[in-house]
Amino acid sequence: MPALRELQADFAAALMGVGQGSHANIRADGLPVAARIAIYQNNTLSNYLGALAAVYPVVQALTGDAWFHQHAACYIAQTPSCSGDIQLYGETFPDYLAQLDALPYLADVAQLEWHVHCVFHAAEATPLQPAALAGLSASEQTRLCFQRHPACRLLHSAYPVQRIWAVNQPDYAGDAQVQLVDGGTPLLVQRQGTEIHLVSLSAPAYQLLQLCQQGLNLGEILDAMRPEDFNQALLECFNQQAFSNYSLQQGIHHE
Repeated sequence: MPALRELQADFAAALMGVGQGSHANIRADGLPVAARIAIYQNNTLSNYLGALAAVYPVVQALTGDAWFHQHAACYIAQTPSCSGDIQLYGETFPDYLAQLDALPYLADVAQLEWHVHCVFHAAEATPLQPAALAGLSASEQTRLCFQRHPACRLLHSAYPVQRIWAVNQPDYAGDAQVQLVDGGTPLLVQRQGTEIHLVSLSAPAYQLLQLCQQGLNLGEILDAMRPEDFNQALLECFNQQAFSNYSLQQGIHHE
């Protein structure tokens, strides 16, 4: 009898259609082994399809049910879950869509939907206020690293994905026309309470948040940005509640 770990690995492989090892350890008991495995395979596929459909409803609306289910099934076959939490599944679906000969903006819309999913389930955190920085010395200020609020994500697309997402919401009423030539703007995807907001950012604010995301400290950011752009961007980021905390390099941390 194989060890439990081997049985589990073989069965998991069979569920995803990439292995047959577990078939030898399954009793037919009135039903062919392949048919018995197929029951579990269908349930597994159905669960993953449901998870992707829940995260990417706009992609499904844009492509149609048949197209979405076909390519979602292909993605599932290529991308087994790495977590026991199904809410974490589907992060690379936008990358998969980008490789297809499909709508040119589809992968960016999918990336926006993944960000919406992430911020909706993100942890609660109190936004950082400017007054929290008042006691820092000049030396400390240069070593300061802003921490992005957990319920915020960044996206910049060449397409008007904000508009595409909005007109495909269930409660949308009004003109549904989208002009692709309008292009896109830098976006802050954030949750306030239980509501999702897509906020258009200025170019300096987007740059500041990108630099913060890369782990640069305030001294390095000031070297990378014009002072007037930085001042505008910092005020905008505080107004949009884009930070939740800060840290000081060399392990010094302030709540």
